[in-house]
Amino acid sequence: MNGLTVFFVLKWLALLIVLLGVSYGYSYVLEKLLKGCFAPAERFAAGFTALLAAVELTCWPMVAFRLPTALFMAVAGVVILLPAGYGFFLRPRPHDRILPRTADRRQRIAALLALAVVLVQIVMATVVYRSDADDSFYVSNVALFANSSVLNPYDSSMGNLSLGTVPMYDFQVWESLLAMACRVFGLSAASLTHTCIIPALLLLSASAYYLLGYALFSDRRKAWLFVLVLSVFHLFSGANDYSVGAFLLGRVWQGKATSLVIVLPVLSGLLLRRLDDREKAGDRLWLALALCMLAAIGLNPTGLYTVGFELLFLCAAVAIAKKQGRILLQMLPALAIAVVFVLLIYLRTRQFPGQIAAASTADAGFVFDQLRLFMAGQHIYFYLFLAVWVLLALFGDKVARTYFTLTCLLALLVWSPPTGRLVAQYLTKTPSYWRVFWLIPFGPAFAYCAVWGSEKLPKRKALVGILVCAVLIALPGTWVFQAPATVQPFISADNVEKVPDETLEFGKTLVERGVTSPILCCENLATTLRQVYPELELLVSRQQYILDLYLYRGQEEAGQDRLILRDFANGGGGEAEEIGLLLQKYGVQYVILEKEDTQAQNTLLRSGWAIVQQSAAYVMLSVNA
Repeated sequence: MNGLTVFFVLKWLALLIVLLGVSYGYSYVLEKLLKGCFAPAERFAAGFTALLAAVELTCWPMVAFRLPTALFMAVAGVVILLPAGYGFFLRPRPHDRILPRTADRRQRIAALLALAVVLVQIVMATVVYRSDADDSFYVSNVALFANSSVLNPYDSSMGNLSLGTVPMYDFQVWESLLAMACRVFGLSAASLTHTCIIPALLLLSASAYYLLGYALFSDRRKAWLFVLVLSVFHLFSGANDYSVGAFLLGRVWQGKATSLVIVLPVLSGLLLRRLDDREKAGDRLWLALALCMLAAIGLNPTGLYTVGFELLFLCAAVAIAKKQGRILLQMLPALAIAVVFVLLIYLRTRQFPGQIAAASTADAGFVFDQLRLFMAGQHIYFYLFLAVWVLLALFGDKVARTYFTLTCLLALLVWSPPTGRLVAQYLTKTPSYWRVFWLIPFGPAFAYCAVWGSEKLPKRKALVGILVCAVLIALPGTWVFQAPATVQPFISADNVEKVPDETLEFGKTLVERGVTSPILCCENLATTLRQVYPELELLVSRQQYILDLYLYRGQEEAGQDRLILRDFANGGGGEAEEIGLLLQKYGVQYVILEKEDTQAQNTLLRSGWAIVQQSAAYVMLSVNA
């Protein structure tokens, strides 16, 4: 893998140690605030959630109002390091271990097996990757922020200085934190997100699911077994681009994925702990819920409804199960926070009514269509979940019935066709609605049943039973790293940035030539070029970005021109005269095409363009060769 030097590995390890260490230290402060107690393996995810909440609470205005990057780093540094240091050094506690010395042999075996499967996830997600076009926004944001004196200066997907930002992302801090890490550890945005941050986030996710498993079973061994089975499920249920497994193993660095696989299970676990009669339903639950909401918003605005709906329905289910209506009052601060940020986003978005209108249209069959999209190729898991749901409704304990049965019944308000359509139109907006299906606890339900059922076997056969269940859960799925041809496949990484080699080669040439004019690029390179070279401007990017940033903002001519040129760059043909005039209109001097697209190449060659660089798959042409 190009770029994998000893110095790079040392910086990688430093990032891993610092992130996990700071998260662990933060958990002590959170423990004191909540007047609760965390098991050692839970501390990483709980502390990370609190850390994100603290940075979001103090730093979101810096992103929203484009304040200096140096100011953000100073404030965020204090917010991160002082509480972590306080937890570690100013309040010394007895040394706690992930595996206590008192742990019996069965608990140690369960923990080692679970961590072994997580290690498989880490290794595979590090050596292969699935190119995701969304990174033309998310990773390009990190690259832009890391190289800019102010935060969030303009749209990062194309780099046009005259374009504003996408309003819904103006209030999150995640990309700013990653940009800060780039500066502190001397890593590029692409190498940090696509390679270096992966092990830490997968370990934090395992910690979050351990917290959820411990809340379900109140037993450390069973919590580890829960993580084991759930990790296997994610490895075999992620072939579909829209599943939890796909987001965990294919794009965990994106804020919406981080929120899904860390904050959501932490929230669920903290709420389920209230079902334990030894836990008080009182004073500090509101703080835990508010912190989870802040963390979710800080990662991605989708957290407003994914975490928000989970908070609303699970909190209601817990209140019903405990027959304590006052628990519902505990979610009011978190809901108030959500309302404030929804209002902030709306106030910025309302200047683009076309964008709002385009995202608010849903036909009669919309919800079923979205469910079929979400479950594509994985329908057997849906039917298996229905069977598990009935089983737990009839025979599950109080915690299982509350989490898997009652919460799902309440959540039908967002899943069912009549109300789901309204939710899509007025709350989530239609392009993002499918994410509400993340709240269906497929993996947790299967993992719970595997552990719950196997533990009823004789003691010596319980572990064998769980392993058999894990295999049976995996059989209907597909090994995530061998995705079918209908989705973007995983490929071996040739460089630590995990972008096509041509992105690095052509980008270097363009930078060395001092190119300042917009570049027309085919899709595969257009979505990766600014992840590594934020100083380059692209004329086109993903179709949705062109719609959002031009057509829906009243710039119909500029948007239509870009759609024509995007189609041309991706093999769609076009009249030579029209293409030439458009390239001249926008001052394009360099075009990158797929090598097999000879029609587009010939169109340019006949117009006086010349090939200046080529590789096995792509060719770069210039009008000023």
